[in-house]
Amino acid sequence: MTRPLVVVIDDYSDALEVYETAFTLEGFAVESARDGQEGFNKAIELRPALIITDLVMPGMDGWEMIRKLRADTSTRYVPIITCSGRDERPQHDARVDAMLTKAVPTAGATAGSSVPAAPCCLRGRQV
Repeated sequence: MTRPLVVVIDDYSDALEVYETAFTLEGFAVESARDGQEGFNKAIELRPALIITDLVMPGMDGWEMIRKLRADTSTRYVPIITCSGRDERPQHDARVDAMLTKAVPTAGATAGSSVPAAPCCLRGRQV
């Protein structure tokens, strides 16, 4: 049986690692990308069941990638969830299915610390 595919896009490698682990444990296949252009290319090529993307990335940002995916007939209806460290407002021309905010570490985190911002909650659990 083929596992449903999730494409996760984030320029932060620790976030990608957490997404990959969490979704794999839940029975999904996972492909990751580090920026909007790579995410767009993978989504067009692989036609995933779900896309989760950061919004602020170098090069093509999440909003531009979403617009391009919605304009393409092969990815127009793929669910897209944004997960960003910023409290972003939806852009009127980039339809998303859900917007989540990354948890930001507080206890024990200091400037320059290697404690990552935790990715979004998945299925009601912090991962």
